[in-house]
Amino acid sequence: MFLDRLTSRAAALVLAAVFACGLLLEGIALALRAQDPAFVFLAKAGPAQWIRHGRPMEMALLPLGTDTTGFRVPLRIEAVLPESRLRFRALARAEVMIDGTSIFSERSVPANWKQWREVDLAPHLSPGDHVLTIVVRRDNGPPFLQAACAALRLATGPAWEASRDGVAWTAAATADRIAPVPGSRAFPRTDRALGSVALWLAPIFLLAAGARWAHLRGRIPAGWRRYAERAPAVVRAGLFAALAVLGLNAILRVPAWFGFDVVGHMEFIHYIVEKGRLPLAHEGWKMNEAPLFHLISSLPYRFIYTHLTVDQNVIAMRVIPLLCGLGQAEIALRTLRLVFPGRTHAQLLGAAVCGLLPMNLYLSFFPSNQPLVGLWSALAVYLTLRHLLDARPATRWAAPLLIGLCLGLAALSKVTGLLAAPGALLGIALAAGRRPGGRLRLLVEPAIALAAMLAVCGWFFVRNQLALGTPFSVGFSESLDTVWRQDPGFRAPGQLLTFGEALWHPVSAGFVGFWDSLYSTFWSDGFISAGQVPPGYVYDATAGSRPSPVPPWDFRFLGAATLLSLGPATLMLMGGIRAVARPTVGIERGTLLCLFWIGSHLAGMSYLYLTLPMVSAGKAAYLLNVLPCFGVLLGQGLAMIERRPVLDALATGTVAAWGVASYAAFFVR
Repeated sequence: MFLDRLTSRAAALVLAAVFACGLLLEGIALALRAQDPAFVFLAKAGPAQWIRHGRPMEMALLPLGTDTTGFRVPLRIEAVLPESRLRFRALARAEVMIDGTSIFSERSVPANWKQWREVDLAPHLSPGDHVLTIVVRRDNGPPFLQAACAALRLATGPAWEASRDGVAWTAAATADRIAPVPGSRAFPRTDRALGSVALWLAPIFLLAAGARWAHLRGRIPAGWRRYAERAPAVVRAGLFAALAVLGLNAILRVPAWFGFDVVGHMEFIHYIVEKGRLPLAHEGWKMNEAPLFHLISSLPYRFIYTHLTVDQNVIAMRVIPLLCGLGQAEIALRTLRLVFPGRTHAQLLGAAVCGLLPMNLYLSFFPSNQPLVGLWSALAVYLTLRHLLDARPATRWAAPLLIGLCLGLAALSKVTGLLAAPGALLGIALAAGRRPGGRLRLLVEPAIALAAMLAVCGWFFVRNQLALGTPFSVGFSESLDTVWRQDPGFRAPGQLLTFGEALWHPVSAGFVGFWDSLYSTFWSDGFISAGQVPPGYVYDATAGSRPSPVPPWDFRFLGAATLLSLGPATLMLMGGIRAVARPTVGIERGTLLCLFWIGSHLAGMSYLYLTLPMVSAGKAAYLLNVLPCFGVLLGQGLAMIERRPVLDALATGTVAAWGVASYAAFFVR
């Protein structure tokens, strides 16, 4: 036992060390990019703030071109100044004017806009009133300015004015504060939404909480106990039946062209059928994607697309994503049974949360490769945990092989599937360390998995390297001429340090910051599935129709589910804390490895968020890869309150009410 615990402690230290090294490498990579002009991170320097025009953000893709913003501030000069040096940084080309007369102008974009430029204002300032104006022009993004002049006690901030046309001037906005998107206020605030449907959810809460409390306190009448014993099977069957009905409802009632990048995915599928080959990244909008989903979808599409309308073809392509969403719930349940044997309550609640998670639901409603990569990655997670927790000492080379195959299929579905590989390879190594075979096994088993993964997906990356000069044909690439534009167009410290908008106004909360983006797209449909709210639109639950960009969700229930999600989210947070606090048990049960998977994905997502200043870079969809891990953390959190019947009952009731609200939100009536 001592040796086993020592091994588990050592394994926990290895996981911690690998994760810390990963964060260190990420930090070094970001530091090396600090002076890269393509890395648009705007940090405050001294009293001067980065300022911009305060135009509202938009969810849509924006047209490419040059944006121009003028920034001005009034000056009052009491006496002649011997020297008055203005130091400024501008993103990107700048022109400095005093009273409308240009005194400094850049004809081309500086090699590095992050370097400070200087202009002596003194020769152009006589006693009296003046106006300092700095015009900034930037290609394919919002212009920014940071300026200071110690002699004039001048620094950019909210006191400055900004204009895009030189006529209408408004107070400048700072980079650290992004005003709420107007469309986000078209929907009811989450607390008001909860109040509007409380009469529907309160009985669910009371019934679930009461049944759980009675079960824990042994208050179930003898005649009802046989029904209580069958409850887990009934709940499981009911959950999967409800998800199947929800999927059928989505196929029949959700508008055809709803969802993220549907046009691009359909073009990819059609290209395969028409051309008989895979496209290269520069041949279309979404042609950079890994091809497995489109290859699978092209098989039925080949036989139906000439017999159906365009809209019907799009609807038919939803079947595979819907099956993937249903598969996620099944994998989550099997994972929870593996990690928490005998704890039926934790198994069912964890599987229900994974299956009914808004992210899992709305991503399954339209043609996309995200559900497929999530399914293969989740299967790799399950197989790795099963291999780790299998106590049999016999040699099992098949397990690493299967894990590697799943990882390869995940990477061949979407490049983000590679994020699941480090955790899986570490899990295989940990499992090898717990079995006889010595050090050789520690190397051979992960090598088998890695070789299997590369055998499945390696050809795709080699093909990209040979044809494009890069193995990763990402969607945003200047070298491949696949540049597109989307707000906000910059990153600032405030986007990493704030949170709260997602709890009250989840729609478009992703513009405010990284954590709001993750929460609003994980526990709600924060990007309203890539639709843009029309100006002046106000949600009306009784309206018979709504504008086409607004999905047909019931935003009263969706708002209620967002606020109620604090319950399961808190349980997951408690589970993560428990896994760290008890690393030995965390290794033995696999919960610490689940936390590693989540952490490695968050690290990769944060790097993407910082280096690609688009709102879509912060969506939680990439976490679909490790969805079962969130169920495991929830089950671990439940373990902390299972001896407190009142808390356990309240948690059960909250999760039940949340689940019903989430289901009702996405059931189109």
